[in-house]
Amino acid sequence: MQEAIYTIVGIDELLSHVQALKGVGARFVQMHAERNVDDGSYRLVYTFINVRAAQEHIAQGGSYAIENLVVEGIDQYQEIPSISSYYPAVFPFENEAHDLFGLAITDMQIDFKGFFYQVSTAEPMSVITPEVKAAREKAMKVRAAAEAKARKAAAEKAATEVVKAAEPVVEKAVKAAGAAGVIRPSKTACQVVIGPKVQFVYDELKKML
Repeated sequence: MQEAIYTIVGIDELLSHVQALKGVGARFVQMHAERNVDDGSYRLVYTFINVRAAQEHIAQGGSYAIENLVVEGIDQYQEIPSISSYYPAVFPFENEAHDLFGLAITDMQIDFKGFFYQVSTAEPMSVITPEVKAAREKAMKVRAAAEAKARKAAAEKAATEVVKAAEPVVEKAVKAAGAAGVIRPSKTACQVVIGPKVQFVYDELKKML
């Protein structure tokens, strides 16, 4: 049985992870680039397999793993180090990511300088069509509305809990201070009845303000 392992790594961690895989005898399988429709960022997926370990596991009737290193949230102009010093066979994939997506992959051992493919439009996979732009804007609006709704619900819940917790304390405290009573017109509102001393209280509060 084949299993797929995905490990999220940062750009600055990529080479150290690749070096570790090379050290245990893993072979490079492929690399591909993807574009996130929602925010326009890019993702690179590098796939490796340890053939010797896989053969041993298969012989024993067990499963083996295909390991994937995933770099997410890449800006189009963010520099990405080439892994060709460890795996030269990556050169067509890195050139493809550069030519079709416009990704800035640095220090490629075999660099076609943007001429690996003959394309009528430069960096065609980075072009945003009106449909994609509309879908991205819609997704952003839906996400923003959901987040705003969640924030409002959380704030209302917190306010209700605070009022509930403070109810007995507030009422006792204001009555001890000389108030005639407390009126609660709603779950989150509280009115203190001062009585005939209201003008005196008003004057003192005005001085404080």
